[in-house]
This record gives sequence, structure tokens and C-alpha cells, in this order.
Amino acid sequence: MPATFLLAFTSLVLSAVIGVPLGIISALTRGRWPDNLIRVGTVVINTVPDWWIGLLLLIILGGYLQVVPLSGMQDIGDGSFWDRVHHLLLPAIVSSIGGWIGFSRILRFEMLEVLNQDYVRTARAKGLSHITVIVRHVLRNAMLPFVTSFGSIFLLVLSGSVLFENVFFWPGMG
Repeated sequence: MPATFLLAFTSLVLSAVIGVPLGIISALTRGRWPDNLIRVGTVVINTVPDWWIGLLLLIILGGYLQVVPLSGMQDIGDGSFWDRVHHLLLPAIVSSIGGWIGFSRILRFEMLEVLNQDYVRTARAKGLSHITVIVRHVLRNAMLPFVTSFGSIFLLVLSGSVLFENVFFWPGMG
């Protein structure tokens, strides 16, 4: 169980680290090329099964380029922190794909909703800078649904870890 929770927690953190900036950029550049690129990219990536992306990355990065290990949680006889991080990197990235896509979509939608509220227009009319309005008013209020979705996405990542543990030979519950 500790190995499964390590993979799920790392995936959740990576999902937030990747998804939040993508959602913010997408909302702030609505209708322009960064927004369109992020939305099309997330749809295309979401259509491909995560385990298939994992297998492709494992073949390319682990087999041909030999940048990442092909299996396991650590090398035999080496239990160092950096060895575990090296083994955890690819499974966590692949496992976080669905999470960061969901987080970016949720945050984009919520930020677009908050950007049209009266108190945001009032803050801009008071002369507050664009960054201050975004951070203090928009982002703070748009993060509420994002934070409440953490639990459900963590459970999805945890339940999906069985598949990723089999693809990457991760020694967890799967």
C-alpha cells in the first residue's frame, strides 16, 4: 500500500503543478492561440489511453534512449532517495495525465465564470493592477471548486494505479 499511495500522491501533486498553470493561461488568453492550443492538446491527449502513452514512453525513453528505468521502484541494492525518484518519475507523469487535464478544464471554466463577476469589474475600476485582480479576486474564488475536486481526482488516480502498476511493474496494490 505505501508504494501505491506514493505513486497516487505524486501523481496528484504533478496534476496540480501542471494543470493549474495550464488552466490559468487558458482562461486569461481566452479565444487566442494559447487557449486554443491548450484546449485542443488536452482533448487530443485525453482521447489516447493513458496506459498506451505509458507504454510508448517506456519503449522510447526506457528502451531506445535508456533515460528512465524500465521497471520497479528501485534498483537492486540501491534504496536511495534519488533512485526512487528516478523510478517514480515516468509512472507518476503518465498517471497524472488525466488529473492535469481535469484540473486545467475545471480551473479554466471557473476562472472564466469569476472574470465576469461584478466584484472583478469593481476591482478593475478601482485601479488595481491586472495581477492583483487575478491573484486576489479571480484566482482565490476560482480555486474553491478546484480544491473540492482534489478528493475525487485522488480516488480516480488511486483506483487507476492498478493499471499503471502493471504497465510499469510498480510494486503496489495492483
